[in-house]
Amino acid sequence: NPTFEDLNLVSVYPNPTTDIINIQSDTEIDVIEIITINGQVVQQIKQPVLNDNIYTISNLSKGFYFVKLVN
Repeated sequence: NPTFEDLNLVSVYPNPTTDIINIQSDTEIDVIEIITINGQVVQQIKQPVLNDNIYTISNLSKGFYFVKLVN
């Protein structure tokens, strides 16, 4: 069974941001979804993520978003 320390393997920063997000992960992430507070997926990135990866989100309107990471 995973321990609490095992589950703390992903960082998403900076928060807040206006144009980029950096995702740092010790485990591979296959899909990144940017989701509005209403549940609408407004951006989906389908590529493996491992270690440091920077993504542009400057095309999104100002607001609050959730980042969903799927491995």
